[in-house]
Amino acid sequence: RFNQSQRRRAKVDIGFSVKLRAEDRGILDGLQQFFNCGGIYIQRDRRPRHRLCYRYEVTAVKDLDRIIVPFFLKYPFRTETKRQDFILFVQILEMILQKRHLTDEGAEVIRRYKQSMHLGSLDAGNPPVQPYQKVGPVGIPMGWERD
Repeated sequence: RFNQSQRRRAKVDIGFSVKLRAEDRGILDGLQQFFNCGGIYIQRDRRPRHRLCYRYEVTAVKDLDRIIVPFFLKYPFRTETKRQDFILFVQILEMILQKRHLTDEGAEVIRRYKQSMHLGSLDAGNPPVQPYQKVGPVGIPMGWERD
């Protein structure tokens, strides 16, 4: 997410979330217990034909870095589109850890990465940005391989 508030120093907030219908909330409770971080929030939607949902969300950078990213490195996404989105997510997280998101230039790079996410394969068509080229054995930027 990008902050518009002039009072906040950080221009970018990062998070991992899973949204499910209210009747599936137990799955989100299980995720929160498994990862031992994050929170569960109600997500109301007033659009017609939309149901009440809950969202499990992890926004603490240290939890993303120490818990969420290592989990998905060990157990990669099964679809190519999710793997590509994860690569961009890791790159954004790395930029935040390096405080590059606090600069206008860094925020612009992150904005382009965000625009490329959730659009399908980065190889399809002409995406706004290609992922970082120096990658490890599972397609993740070097320096992110963990045991």
